[in-house]
Amino acid sequence: MNIFDLLILGFMAIGISVGLYRGFFKEFVGTVGLLVAAIVANLVSPYARPWLGDVITDELVASVVLWVATFLLMMFVMNRVAWLLGKVFSSLSMGWVNRLAGGLFGMLKYALIAALVISALEFAAAHVEGLKFAEPMKQSHIIPVLHHVVEVIMPWVSEHILNPALEVFKK
Repeated sequence: MNIFDLLILGFMAIGISVGLYRGFFKEFVGTVGLLVAAIVANLVSPYARPWLGDVITDELVASVVLWVATFLLMMFVMNRVAWLLGKVFSSLSMGWVNRLAGGLFGMLKYALIAALVISALEFAAAHVEGLKFAEPMKQSHIIPVLHHVVEVIMPWVSEHILNPALEVFKK
């Protein structure tokens, strides 16, 4: 184990702790909710333009205001739903399932963030001579595991989340 392994493990431990504290529903909504809120705002905000009437006459400003308002409203609604689901699970004496799943989701989320940072560092190491972290990265035991996780997860994420989201934004 080297310094990169310890940093990655520490970062993932933080993800587990945050996930255990917040629970699955809040972690999931906090992560996926941004994308969903952006998609909904993109779809709905143009139809809300008549509600503004003559309050905002500049079309660009009106579009931005409506998009931001729709986005914030969606985030609020999704956070309330996540809170409600967490309460339902707790009242059914299954709050521990929510927390445990939150810890697992938090670990995976932080592992993906670490993998993105590692990819950026590897790119820098490949293109800039004399970087001191290139060799320790090659000796890491955890970085190859992160690469494998990304290779498994990214095709699914691309097919089921990113591509449909891009299609919505193109419309």
